[in-house]
Amino acid sequence: MREYLDEMEGLKREASPYLCHYVVDDPLHTGLAERIVALLPADRQLGFYDPFYPSPSDPGAFIAVRQFDGAYVYSYGNHGWHCGWQRQSKEFLIQYLALCLPMHRPPAEERLSIERIEPTHVHELLKHKQA
Repeated sequence: MREYLDEMEGLKREASPYLCHYVVDDPLHTGLAERIVALLPADRQLGFYDPFYPSPSDPGAFIAVRQFDGAYVYSYGNHGWHCGWQRQSKEFLIQYLALCLPMHRPPAEERLSIERIEPTHVHELLKHKQA
């Protein structure tokens, strides 16, 4: 199945049975982070790894981003903890992803991921916020 990131310069899709994984060929490609976030469909969830997050368990945090009607939310967690969904600006998420993109370039093992989801209004996600 084709994904919105498949033809994006600076990324290369890898075969995966469950998620669409992407290797970052060029993390500094002009506007790459902006295009990834701004073009995120409401029926997809973007995933990436933040190696800098001061996790209480294993190093870093896994980030999930969703969008519905131009409103963005994100969550993060790692082995045994999760922050729940939080509202965030598109601009913040673009800068955040841009900071983390180099960690998704070989030989690093981390990959961007796209997962098919049921489109959910941001207010519904925020109702279920975890502590």
